[in-house]
Amino acid sequence: MKVHHEDVYPIGTDALFAVYTDREFYNSRFNAAGELEMLHFGERGGRFVIDMKRHVALRSDAKIPPLARKFVRDVNVLHTVLEWDLSQGNSRRGVHRFRIEGVPLEVVGSMHLEPRAAGCANRMVLEVKCSIPLIGGKIAEMAAERAGKTLGKDYDSTMKYLRARGLVQA
Repeated sequence: MKVHHEDVYPIGTDALFAVYTDREFYNSRFNAAGELEMLHFGERGGRFVIDMKRHVALRSDAKIPPLARKFVRDVNVLHTVLEWDLSQGNSRRGVHRFRIEGVPLEVVGSMHLEPRAAGCANRMVLEVKCSIPLIGGKIAEMAAERAGKTLGKDYDSTMKYLRARGLVQA
């Protein structure tokens, strides 16, 4: 199941890339609850690699479909790897991998920061796969829908961070 998503930001590509490669950005978003474990943060092999785990408690109001419930714990470990190509140019490309430990679900995709007239855009394509026979497609479909909503929330959080740092106007 594929998810296509685009966020438009009122700052340039280089400025947004600087935010995406600043440890404070991730600490401010995820470490408030002590849930962030940074496994690698920095250059490796011509790429900027962000490899992190987040320990996230399941919300009491979470709507987990019965067929997926047996795979989800009260506290889940979300493992995310972002890799940005460090080649110079007027745009930036990267790959994204995400999985929940112990859940047979994987999300892989691409990210593309590109200039726009009044800032830049981050275009993302995610592929959601679930390896459970017979019901994997349905679980992947539900996860893809949730991923789309999460990307919208990530945009809101990023804009809040940019405003708080004075990088964009309120």
